Amino acid sequence: MAQLVSKTYSDALFEVAVESNKVDLLRDELNFIVDAFNEYPKLFEIFVTPKVHIDEKKSVFEETFGKQVSEEIMNFIKVLLDKKRGDSIKEIASEFARKVDGHQGVVSAVIESAIELDEAQKDTLKSKLSNMTGKEIRIENKITPEVLGGIVVRIGDKIIDGSVKKKLDELKDNLKQVII
Repeated sequence: MAQLVSKTYSDALFEVAVESNKVDLLRDELNFIVDAFNEYPKLFEIFVTPKVHIDEKKSVFEETFGKQVSEEIMNFIKVLLDKKRGDSIKEIASEFARKVDGHQGVVSAVIESAIELDEAQKDTLKSKLSNMTGKEIRIENKITPEVLGGIVVRIGDKIIDGSVKKKLDELKDNLKQVII
């Protein structure tokens, strides 16, 4: 159900963003709001609690964000509040960002490594993955000590596992199959 809500609302906002030629602006403003909610959980609690009347929520939102966000985002948030979907704002923002990336031909790749990759390594990976997918790549380097060495690349539902852990697991499986 939550996925359906985030998809429906992000689709509607994306349509407005494309029509008004404000795709990047609306993504940035939505991310700004989510970042504020993450930094100030009590503000998010006001936004989602049923104990606070919708008109009060709208008023707090306007006072807090009114000068920093566009009319489109302000109206979008008011609709979320009217429909009692304020608790879905973070999922909606994530889905909206994915739509914007797809629209702009950008693909996110999560690179798991035992240590932080330097900029040269990230650039090389970005270039190779871009050639492989035919799209612009945005890399997020996630430190995962369990990989031991090498990297694991996740692009959407595809996984390229070049980790030392995987190679050791394969070696272990092969050794189990050896008949003595």
